[in-house]
Amino acid sequence: MDSLPVELLSCIIKHLQQWNIADQPFSQVTETSVDGTIGWLTHTAHSRNDICGFRLLSRKCYASSSQVFGELLGDRIFRITKVGVDDLRALAKQETLSPNIRTLTFGNAQFDEPGRNEALARLLGRLPAADSQRIFSTYQEAYLGAYHFYNGGNGGTIVGALADVFKELPNLKALRLLSHDQPDLHGDHLGGWLTRADEALLAQAKLDGPILTPDDISIYTVGRGGSGDMKWLAYALRDAGLHIKDLRVGGSTGILATDLASWTCVPDKLQHVGLELDPTFVDSQSGFLTYTDTFFSKVPDIRSATLSKAYDGYTTRYAQVTTELLDMMRPYAGLEKLTIKGEWTYTEDYIISLFHDCKSLEIFVLKGAVLWRGSWASIVKRLMTMQATKLRYLEFSYIYDRVDRLEPAFETVTWLEFVEDVGPVIEENGKCAVYLSSAEYEYTHHAP
Repeated sequence: MDSLPVELLSCIIKHLQQWNIADQPFSQVTETSVDGTIGWLTHTAHSRNDICGFRLLSRKCYASSSQVFGELLGDRIFRITKVGVDDLRALAKQETLSPNIRTLTFGNAQFDEPGRNEALARLLGRLPAADSQRIFSTYQEAYLGAYHFYNGGNGGTIVGALADVFKELPNLKALRLLSHDQPDLHGDHLGGWLTRADEALLAQAKLDGPILTPDDISIYTVGRGGSGDMKWLAYALRDAGLHIKDLRVGGSTGILATDLASWTCVPDKLQHVGLELDPTFVDSQSGFLTYTDTFFSKVPDIRSATLSKAYDGYTTRYAQVTTELLDMMRPYAGLEKLTIKGEWTYTEDYIISLFHDCKSLEIFVLKGAVLWRGSWASIVKRLMTMQATKLRYLEFSYIYDRVDRLEPAFETVTWLEFVEDVGPVIEENGKCAVYLSSAEYEYTHHAP
């Protein structure tokens, strides 16, 4: 292997990169992962192992892998703790690696207040008294250390530490934030406090006695969906003089619109935004648009947006929120890709009118959409025959109709009749790829 030139070794390791893309047509276009829940693609476990193994084959393999390994580090979850920031600082100090780190992922797990940590008390209650007391004392020390680091100087300690790290990463372009981060549910822990022996004791305690739900056994807290963490990261980026272009927040716990409005320092050069929103507090006087628009008005150059509803559950009160959501995207004359996931509630006329306003749209995806008024067949045919559109890919997947209860759109009207209605129009007029699905039915049309 050492006899091969570095350029060839670099090509070889690139072929080891494999992504967890769902087995569905056009998943690469829509960035749909196998589990479909996080909001971004990551390397597969086999790919991670292969890349790390390649780096250990020889010094030459190690030297030729910096670019791919830097991309792989985008999958690693860093927490905003002293240990997490120290780990990131150590990587940023490596001169051959730091220019290749373009994406960072942050989790929002933190140590919970020991006296109120019911999950920790529940697990420690299954251990012998001496082990229980030792682990509790260690956790308490870790909590106090994390508290002082996280809250020192009204956040100045965190912002300064992160800014120092970001200054060493000149090509950082993308940030991801997990809004519901519970590392111990996946066999991991926040660093710096557990010995291997005590970690094994806690793992065994989870298995002993009655089966516990995830909320009962996670000994860490995730706060308010990471909104505070995002503020620290944004201030640190500003102080480091970095302008990221891609920001994504996901992980099953949505951001409240009011939290979006509280992000007073927003990276203003963003071109891609991926957000998981929580509309459950919405009522007719919500002012959802007011809060979300406060955020979006600060990022005028958006080219791509992925907006998800954190908690699926059909209710007619989301109809007004969906209208506001679409209204929010209309001013973006340069918007090229729009993906909206979840059971948001639409009308035919609003979907069509969005295209009249966003004439630059090339990719339009609705996943899990509920049609409040109108016809899916009519929507598809109107879009396919619309003049002066730049559309290259259209997807309506897992679509629903509004009935007395939420049901797939084609349980009463057969899928065959739908395809016979829209298929000829798509094939005659459609210059774009099309993917349609409802329940177990699918229709795929590839662009000519």
